[in-house]
Amino acid sequence: APTNAAFEAVNPAIFFFNDTATTEIYTQLQTVLLYHALGSTVYSVNLKAQAYETLLKESINVADRNGTFYINDVAKITAVDALASNGVIHTIDNVLVPQTGLNINAIDLIKGLKANQLVAYLNKTGLLPALAGLTNFTAFVPSDAAFNNLKDKNSLSKLSNTDLAKILEQHVVNGTIPTLKNGTYKSLAGSNIRVYSSGKNWYVNIEGAKTNPGKISAGTPTLGSTQKAVVYPIDQVLGQKDAEKDDDDDGLTSTEVGLIVAGCIVAVLLAGAAIGGGVWYYKRRHGYEQIDNDSTF
Repeated sequence: APTNAAFEAVNPAIFFFNDTATTEIYTQLQTVLLYHALGSTVYSVNLKAQAYETLLKESINVADRNGTFYINDVAKITAVDALASNGVIHTIDNVLVPQTGLNINAIDLIKGLKANQLVAYLNKTGLLPALAGLTNFTAFVPSDAAFNNLKDKNSLSKLSNTDLAKILEQHVVNGTIPTLKNGTYKSLAGSNIRVYSSGKNWYVNIEGAKTNPGKISAGTPTLGSTQKAVVYPIDQVLGQKDAEKDDDDDGLTSTEVGLIVAGCIVAVLLAGAAIGGGVWYYKRRHGYEQIDNDSTF
């Protein structure tokens, strides 16, 4: 049984919590839940590293890593043997997603992220149906907070549909990226999109852009759909300045401005020293002597 935190970390589209309840929605939710249950009682002392068939008739794989059990290499068993009237419950830290019985496409996943502003722009430019018909791609989805944090919040809405579409297309690259790795990918807009790691985090940006990169969160692939795609949430609108970036219109950063100011100060000091030295040399050459303050006439 996954924890509440595990459910909260999963794209809501997998459970269709963001849509109106229908028979289809309950069926797909039931599919996910059945994938977490076995047809027999297995206590922790009897748990082995092997495959177990679930009530969904799709197997899960249990692995033993130095005494800690993992399921499908994605969920760790964190607590065991909670007794119920008809069985036993083991707690896991991730939700198991079956490979059969679900039909979730990229648009479902984007809507599941509640990226409302992106969906609105996709509708406005006519890209939403185009994206629904596309396959073999990866989408980096800016959050609503990312759009709200733009330096000019209304800048995108002022653009023509053609120009707006080009910005949105920079967030979609050809080919699926199921596992993040350092590399450069071609976007639908024709620009190069760079994915790279820094420390424990992953980032994405337009190659050569002087704007903040987007920090990438865990991605979700399409499930049971003929459309093959992966969707990753990000916290920036690629290629656009946000309110926290205070560089000037000419592209100078605060660090660059500081270096220029420091250079000017040094130049003034050097010029002053040179002038003072010149005056001293002139006086020595022409016989001037310093008059003591205590001298009398």
